[in-house]
Amino acid sequence: LSHGRAFVIQDNDTLVKKILPQFFGQTKMQSFTRKLNRWGFSIIKSGRDKGAYMHRDFVRWEKPHSITKMSKDRKRKKDSSVGE
Repeated sequence: LSHGRAFVIQDNDTLVKKILPQFFGQTKMQSFTRKLNRWGFSIIKSGRDKGAYMHRDFVRWEKPHSITKMSKDRKRKKDSSVGE
């Protein structure tokens, strides 16, 4: 988007068939969106940017060091006591 604070996936097929395998080693959109969520991205739910992914520390044209503020959530460990 022109303000650089969010991005839109315009062509899911190209993303899944060409970009994800090359850069992320996967071919499922659901897995990619899960990774975005783990990194703190969220979907804008209303307004003119509805459907775009945003992160408070993501700005498209800022220097790469600005993304060092971003971190992914650690995976939750399964509770071993469940089902006992």
